[in-house]
Amino acid sequence: MTETDGETTMSLDCGWLSASGDNSRGACGVGTDEPWVDRHRPIILPRVELVRGGHGRWVAQTVSGTFAWGWNVYNCLGIASCNDEVVRSPMRVAIDDKVHDVSFAEHKTFFRQKTDNTWLFCPGQFLSQSSDDSDNGAPTSIGNSGSVTHWTHFDDCSFGFTPDELRAFGRNSYGQCGVGWVDDALDYLEPVILPDGVIATDVVSDGNSTFLLAHHRCFACGRNNSGQLGIGSTDDTYTPAELRVLVDQIITASDVTIIRSGSDLMACGDNSTHVIASDSRSVISYPMPLTMPAIHGVEGPFTKVVLMNDTTLFLLSSNGKWVGRGADPHSFFDRDGGSFDDDVSSWTLVTESHATELSNDDNVRFMMVLSVPVGSRL
Repeated sequence: MTETDGETTMSLDCGWLSASGDNSRGACGVGTDEPWVDRHRPIILPRVELVRGGHGRWVAQTVSGTFAWGWNVYNCLGIASCNDEVVRSPMRVAIDDKVHDVSFAEHKTFFRQKTDNTWLFCPGQFLSQSSDDSDNGAPTSIGNSGSVTHWTHFDDCSFGFTPDELRAFGRNSYGQCGVGWVDDALDYLEPVILPDGVIATDVVSDGNSTFLLAHHRCFACGRNNSGQLGIGSTDDTYTPAELRVLVDQIITASDVTIIRSGSDLMACGDNSTHVIASDSRSVISYPMPLTMPAIHGVEGPFTKVVLMNDTTLFLLSSNGKWVGRGADPHSFFDRDGGSFDDDVSSWTLVTESHATELSNDDNVRFMMVLSVPVGSRL
């Protein structure tokens, strides 16, 4: 059998593990500092029962214990007393029980113990911000986590899904965990406060502002300094409040929130660069429809939405035309007159050179494929 994280591939054959692919952060586990391994090479391990990978690191459960290697930022591999940011050969994880599932985030690794299904996490990311004990990478137990079936992770907080409710864990300085208060939840998995009978099926967050989706209903909590939660105020909220629109998709969650509601595209949040509306309002605290660009040669439906730095919004039409509005520090837009760094308050065609960059850039932070019909709005 084979496992891949999209960059490195593991091959497990009768308990023996080999790897190939990206090794820039030691993800192949073969002990070499070569950035790329062309052909499968064996990894020196006892007989392997399970292997999982993600975010440039791998975990293997063997007959002789749990081992990990790869990117060890914040000591997130769970190897006690190992401060190396890159671990190029398997090292023993400080877990006594067997592991039968692993969940990876960019700076976090969660391990599920086999005996009681309890999840463990490596506290280095949080300790490094608050204490001098960040060199202790040993995983610690998360209370109330035994019934969690899967996780959704963000920068400073994680959400565990159970059959009956959503639970939260992590930093909570803005109330982004939605548990009704602002103290961090780092020892015990706390239930997210939602109305009776409502079970969230998806979570979208930038780590500070959180949106909880439940069959077209949407609840928001956390940081709200620009009205980005869409609840009619700019006050942070610790208990999730329901948006007054039906929501199919949260496309971006940041200082500007973009929402798909049926065939409408809506937005709320920071409008200081006219990224949402052309009027003088600097903050828009309720979701408002984004009107369809009336530009000759631009045809819907639109297939991509790109929000850049919360200040410039781009849309790709079905006939390959990019339009946008907002801040223009790099002369994105094809326009006559005006300073190149003036904000553009109405929909404008993107220059040909920048359109090519947008179309070819796979790393734009907020890019989502849409399929919405032509109409008075997107």
